[in-house]
Amino acid sequence: MSRQPSSGPGDVNVVGGRIAAQLLDYAVMFLLLIVVVFVGAAAAGSQGGAEATVFFGLLAVGLGYGTVLEGAYGKTVGKMVTGIRVVDRRGTDIGYGKALVRNIPALFGGWLTWLVGMAAIAIDDQNQRLFDGVAGTYVVRDTGRKSGSGDGRR
Repeated sequence: MSRQPSSGPGDVNVVGGRIAAQLLDYAVMFLLLIVVVFVGAAAAGSQGGAEATVFFGLLAVGLGYGTVLEGAYGKTVGKMVTGIRVVDRRGTDIGYGKALVRNIPALFGGWLTWLVGMAAIAIDDQNQRLFDGVAGTYVVRDTGRKSGSGDGRR
């Protein structure tokens, strides 16, 4: 049985897809981080510059990856592969503002954050993580229809 919020953004019964998408996204983000760190460290040259590059690389990739892709397309690479997307309560694209809010846990990265998010999804009747609730976003099955921007910014 598909669970849908009363206002109908779509089928939120996509927990398996969310898990697979997150694992794929971790792999993509790891590859991006390697590129950012090596390019940044080569450009920085000094040891202190390399450490700063790693810090800012983690920040940029960790927070930027989901924010940019979900803000622009409603989905990350992992969500594209698994056929799910992020929408607001009306079923429309979330834009960059809501994408940023729902991706704040990425700043704290790691498996513990991921496990807490999965636990929240398991106990929430709409399969939302804490910051999905704060941002007013839902992860739903992608029906392929194009939706308008939720916050008017693209």
